[in-house]
Amino acid sequence: MPSLCLLQDPARYRPCDWDLLIDAAGREYWINEFLTHSRSMLAYASARRDPPPADRIAAMRAAYHNALEHLRRRPEARGRLDVLELCILRDEFLLEYDLGDPYADVKRQENEAALRIYPTVVQRLDETPAHQRVEALFRGVLAGNRFDLGSPATTAEYHSGRMDFFAHLAALKPRPWFVDGLDGIASRISGPGGPYTKAMIFADNAGADAVLGILPLARHLATVGVRVVVAATDHFALNDITLGELNGVLQVATRADEVLRRHVDLGSITTIGTGHGHPLIDLSNISDECNAAAAGCDLIVLEGMGRAIESNFRTSFRCDCIRVAMIKNEAVARHYGCGPFDLVCGLTPGGRGGQLGG
Repeated sequence: MPSLCLLQDPARYRPCDWDLLIDAAGREYWINEFLTHSRSMLAYASARRDPPPADRIAAMRAAYHNALEHLRRRPEARGRLDVLELCILRDEFLLEYDLGDPYADVKRQENEAALRIYPTVVQRLDETPAHQRVEALFRGVLAGNRFDLGSPATTAEYHSGRMDFFAHLAALKPRPWFVDGLDGIASRISGPGGPYTKAMIFADNAGADAVLGILPLARHLATVGVRVVVAATDHFALNDITLGELNGVLQVATRADEVLRRHVDLGSITTIGTGHGHPLIDLSNISDECNAAAAGCDLIVLEGMGRAIESNFRTSFRCDCIRVAMIKNEAVARHYGCGPFDLVCGLTPGGRGGQLGG
């Protein structure tokens, strides 16, 4: 598969800058984190409406744990070691043991719940004064991004029944955020006549994240004259939304939203698969279709901790890049010098990489 045509320097591109071959303490943390997370993941697989056989789940658990322990002893065994490589390892075992999507039922429930309140969310946005609307949109993206079953803190919230979009919206940390380029973003996308003609948004989680964050953002961009391509994983990855799921929720949302339906019908909002199935993304290895859809984009939006922070944070693009994410993992927060639930909403001009704290 090709490299994304929007990369500034494909030859020097590296998706993850946290090298776990060098950082022994970070390596120990992440191996333990993946071991712990596998228990939750396999519990979801067992609780599905169509669960895989228990003996296959047990066999996958034993083999996967052995592989992680092998990496603990020989971290160089896979050539490189970072969080993306650990995600790839986990997904190899899910495929080998044919466990299907452990989070399929959870994503379905959260998509349905988000779609029920989608009309209220877009009505409130439409009633928001024009000069405040972009901030309201990105607050919605950040509040929705809290639904993440790959993070210990937010997984615990989900199990406790405390995943409430409007509560999370009200509880966002006050500005200025840890990375706060929102005013510059607003100056470019508040109304028609801005500098952008075509944008590609790399979406993250299912549920409130995609339905109440990304769809309203895509809707707004299309309304101000930007053609929007929303890219999602082709294969399941934690509770990330897949292309099939994205198309499903988009179809339902258009029934309740004439503005969204018009943009979909006109082709000013389209969807594409990335060719990936991981919560982090390697942009040197994407689908031909995604690469073709990226041609001509003058804006890329990387949404979510996995795509915008844990991978591709310092990546330079030929076009402007908006990175927007809630940092939900304490180790990631420490690594980048911020706190849990700090917020990133930054605009990086084409040709430059990301910078935290600015």
